[in-house]
Amino acid sequence: MTVIPIHLSYPEETLTQVRSKLREKLSNRLTEIDVNLLDRLMVDDLLLRRYIKRRNGDIETSVPFLCSVLEWRKRMGFPELTETSFPSEFYEVGGIYNYGIDSEGNPVVHIRIRLFQKIEGILDILKKFSIYQMYRADELAASKGPEFGWVLVFDCTDASIANADIDMANFVSSTLRNYFPSGQKYILVHRLPWLLSAVKTLVYTMLPGYVKKKIRFCDEKTLTDHIAINNLPDYLGGPGTPSDYRLIPQGLTTTRELTIKGLLPMSDEQLSKTYQYYDKLKCFLYPNKD
Repeated sequence: MTVIPIHLSYPEETLTQVRSKLREKLSNRLTEIDVNLLDRLMVDDLLLRRYIKRRNGDIETSVPFLCSVLEWRKRMGFPELTETSFPSEFYEVGGIYNYGIDSEGNPVVHIRIRLFQKIEGILDILKKFSIYQMYRADELAASKGPEFGWVLVFDCTDASIANADIDMANFVSSTLRNYFPSGQKYILVHRLPWLLSAVKTLVYTMLPGYVKKKIRFCDEKTLTDHIAINNLPDYLGGPGTPSDYRLIPQGLTTTRELTIKGLLPMSDEQLSKTYQYYDKLKCFLYPNKD
């Protein structure tokens, strides 16, 4: 028997009423929403509890919140996305990926800020890829049990102003606040350079108080207070090798191939700049490779 944590222990009548109101509001709008998620919400009590937790279990505010989530996911194309919807280069670079667990068993999403730069041609699909990876961590955490959540690690090692994208930070923050279920445990910021202090201050102005309380800062000495060394990738001092965290799904296509097929529209100039960016990353990641 699954024991529901106190923070998710809403009465069965609350779940019944939320589902009833959702059916009533959305019955004639199925083409405008993520129907797969709606179907899951109708049968998965834990999933519904995690979503309405974002509105403290209040029925009147939970229903429009869920409608907004379902509409947004459809608008962003998430029902159709799979791991092969993204360019192979995203996986090869390893700028954002799921790997390991923290000291409490929560799945971890790693983001290497040093590998990010605002490149217009791939910006939109990069946003989707980032959120896709976070959804994967959220689903994995939920599958482990109601007491688990997930952790987001921003590794800022060697990051500079060129890697700071306020629009991207705002997009991720807004998405997590407005469209995710309850489940994120905390955000770990590793080795934030003093050059990015001003960016940190600006990002903080965008965040509500409860999100700021989730942010923790660490360095190479305190990182293992949160994540055991055997669950860290090699560049953070752990045993995880690139083949462990740069997992390349079968059936991927390159950025250029997606562009040729019309699946990733961009101009020739944008494509050229995108591959210049990839080449710079390869030089950083593989400095000794001919």
